[in-house]
Amino acid sequence: MGSRKEVIPVPAEIDKLTPEARDVIVEFDMSKYQKKHNSRAVIKALSISEQLNEEAMSMVV
Repeated sequence: MGSRKEVIPVPAEIDKLTPEARDVIVEFDMSKYQKKHNSRAVIKALSISEQLNEEAMSMVV
């Protein structure tokens, strides 16, 4: 089974579209999509008070 790559056409400028039944305009927020689908681990260091640390350490999880 060979892999075939589909050629994706270059999108037309919105002001050059003609009204035809097959034309569809889809709003798309690329930054929202990337936040949802491009997850990666992030390591952050933080400081907490000794009291908060002791309370967290005493909890059984």
